[in-house]
Amino acid sequence: MNHKQKLGYTLLGAGIMAVGIIIGQVITLNIEAQSNGVFNKITCRELEVVDENGNKAIVLFSVDNTNNVRVYDRQGKAAIHLGSSETGNDVLVVDETGESGILFGASKKMGNYLLIPNPTGKTAVEIIAHKQGNYIECSQLTVVDKSGKPAIELSIDDDANLIKIYDKAGKRALLMIANKGDIFNNGLYIYDQTQKSAVSINSIETNNEGSHNGIWIDYEGERHIALASGEPAAIVIYDKQGKAVWSAR
Repeated sequence: MNHKQKLGYTLLGAGIMAVGIIIGQVITLNIEAQSNGVFNKITCRELEVVDENGNKAIVLFSVDNTNNVRVYDRQGKAAIHLGSSETGNDVLVVDETGESGILFGASKKMGNYLLIPNPTGKTAVEIIAHKQGNYIECSQLTVVDKSGKPAIELSIDDDANLIKIYDKAGKRALLMIANKGDIFNNGLYIYDQTQKSAVSINSIETNNEGSHNGIWIDYEGERHIALASGEPAAIVIYDKQGKAVWSAR
């Protein structure tokens, strides 16, 4: 082995030692950082956090130009989802079955919105504000006073649309109803303090008896005066027992 070969091996050995020292320092720094539980920066397309049993708990991921955060329940079902994309940002919260949930978000194109389904998964409440206008859609809407008592209630069911207005004591004072069934009845009912109908104004249509409009005045639950238009038109006055004592047709 000549002098040049010795010198070459010496330089090669020094280079290997230098690389080893650098790698050792980097590995040491990473090990120290990991042991302290602190990372300055993590770059990845997906990050998964697991619970003590190794099950997915939280997942952060980016896919199809959408940035997402998904939180799982203890059964491994997705419970909360946060998303951000070019079309807007939204949050979805579902129940323990993973089927019915609340969705709310903000979008310049779609507007700001809140959607609440009923247990069957159909939308029960829809609140939207956008450039074309603001609106609320729901099967029932209750406005309460400062004490939490109902003041106004709007509701929809299979047979009727209802508006109820309550007094300061929380008792029903006025009812407006529009329904369609065997008996078509649009009416306004005003109640006394006993919750019995005092005055009612109706437009009624039945399959057998035709249609008529009327005003009925009651007292303590008994009919006292009735004014009806139709075939025939009539005015009827009743006694305290609810028996007709005078009529004009």
